[in-house]
Amino acid sequence: MKEVVSRMSKETTKVVTQFSDAIVVSFIEKDVKEIPQFLSDTHRLVATLANKNMLCRGAISYGLLYHDEDFRTCSCGCI
Repeated sequence: MKEVVSRMSKETTKVVTQFSDAIVVSFIEKDVKEIPQFLSDTHRLVATLANKNMLCRGAISYGLLYHDEDFRTCSCGCI
């Protein structure tokens, strides 16, 4: 997982945190250039896991979120 995350673009407002079996990716709403890159990164991660015979499931949500580089994350769905 760290290998895939390390290949993500560095020039971004994106913040990525992994804890337990979850990955939280957030970026500023106005940073619309992140949307296609986010979908591409998600596809790459799922494909990498599938190639290692690891199926995954998840969700993509939109809304208010507090997320920083110190692994603090809080939203309505993460209480």
